[in-house]
Amino acid sequence: MEGKNSLELISQKLINYFFKDYQADDKEILIFGLMAVLSTTITSIFIIVCSSLLGVARFSIIAAIVASILRFFSGGIHAATYKQCITISTVVFVLLGLLASYAGIGLQDSLFIILLLALIVGSIIIFFYAPAEVEQNPINSIERRYRLKRYSFMILFIIVFISYLILLLKNDLYQFILAGLLGVIWQLFTITPLAYKLIDLLNKDRRGKNEEQKINI
Repeated sequence: MEGKNSLELISQKLINYFFKDYQADDKEILIFGLMAVLSTTITSIFIIVCSSLLGVARFSIIAAIVASILRFFSGGIHAATYKQCITISTVVFVLLGLLASYAGIGLQDSLFIILLLALIVGSIIIFFYAPAEVEQNPINSIERRYRLKRYSFMILFIIVFISYLILLLKNDLYQFILAGLLGVIWQLFTITPLAYKLIDLLNKDRRGKNEEQKINI
């Protein structure tokens, strides 16, 4: 929990300094919000820097933005620490940028089919698994659950529809279209049971190493 504690400590100090007169409950909300903002900012910086070094920043950024828009409504897995979250996000979106860069032109004749498959398979995944909640942010309201599911369907359709229009009107943006689609595919994966199992295994492995370190100490 080292990464999380460091970020939480910084957030607590900032909130306690600038909002001294606020009640404890209000401060907790502000701290949580600031931690989210700092985590997102740091992650974005890492993605931009690393993808820029490899010459795929524009594709990585598109993938990250599209995934984030869909994630806002569909939910998905969360890493155990902010450090882990930043690392996973950076690696994934840099790799997606590289994939879009090198495979975009080669898949130009297949993008219409890929778009259709993304819409069909994505709709099925959203129907069964969205919104995907986490322990830290449970969705207790049935009305809210249906609303988020409906918005997830709408966002998926809008992304696919806009991508389809771009392909029709501007047929030299294959890499950009593929980058957005890869962002959608990644986000859809993060709401599946398989993604939750993988992140649980990663967290268990990390907890096991921490316990070994404590024993050795």
